[in-house]
Amino acid sequence: MEEHINWEGVIAGDVPSHTALYNLYFDRLFNYGRKLTADESLIEDTIQETFVRLWADRQKLPPAAAWNGYIFRMFRNALFRHFRDAERHRLSLEELEARLPEFNADHILLARESDAATQARLRKAIGALSARQREAIFLRFYENLSYDEIAAVMDISVKASYKLMARALNEMREAMGLSLVALLFLLRPC
Repeated sequence: MEEHINWEGVIAGDVPSHTALYNLYFDRLFNYGRKLTADESLIEDTIQETFVRLWADRQKLPPAAAWNGYIFRMFRNALFRHFRDAERHRLSLEELEARLPEFNADHILLARESDAATQARLRKAIGALSARQREAIFLRFYENLSYDEIAAVMDISVKASYKLMARALNEMREAMGLSLVALLFLLRPC
């Protein structure tokens, strides 16, 4: 999908290239934002803010191969900044992250899974994960981000993204009584 974007045009300030990038990412960022807040106006404003900032800082952008994670991270950081501003320094960052809306298992379940019993077991297993584990599962299996991109989005090391994903998958595998292969088949990207 990214191959349709003229990355050099974006960096050079080509408006149609920037518009194409915005159109490519708007729905994906909006969907990701819905996992973090129910405030759709805030999500739209934050997407706008993200792309205005991308435009302003286009000369400093990373290589095209790293843009996917970079754009998600910019959006996530901007959204968290709004959350922090709203709390007006009353809470520590850990308390603030703990208060953020949690990823719901329904956001991660894939529509193609038609077996109701399997869906219920998968929903329960995902629901038992921590919010950060659910976010990592969403980014990996719904947004199809790489571990490097997940690390960039969640502001953690690549090694930590592997550990987070491994723990999440292990907990889900044990909860569902499935092999890892069977679980990965259920979570496979579209």
